[in-house]
Amino acid sequence: MSNENNPSPNSLLEWFRQNHRREFDLQGEIARRAEEIFRDVTTQLPKGQIQPILVGVSRRPEVPRLGIVMNEPGMVFVGTMARAILDSLSAEFEGIISSRIANEVIEKKVRDVISQQNPTQGLKKCPHCQSDIRSISKYCDQCGKELEE
Repeated sequence: MSNENNPSPNSLLEWFRQNHRREFDLQGEIARRAEEIFRDVTTQLPKGQIQPILVGVSRRPEVPRLGIVMNEPGMVFVGTMARAILDSLSAEFEGIISSRIANEVIEKKVRDVISQQNPTQGLKKCPHCQSDIRSISKYCDQCGKELEE
């Protein structure tokens, strides 16, 4: 039973895939990584038995804020998903950081920070490798060559 306000799970998943492709692909990657981690989990559950994952929030009278409560499978699930998400994000960041564009952005940011902290301290080019260096430097930060004054 489905209508526009309450789509069936299949149509909701299809909507998610069509409208949020990057997030859809990312959740697939995270699920794949989580399954790899779960393969190493040993448990006393009989094969084929389903154990509910319980994760919720509650407010205890002695504590003025909400707290997260979960059963043991919930803890394993949350920890596994967190690890899978971090692994996936780390892989993406490694790809971004190793790109040429990222290096250019980082170098520009370093120059901006240097010029903001020491506005009177300008930059110059290393005569050996052409890297930007502080005008008061005695050695190049990139190639290590001694600079002439």
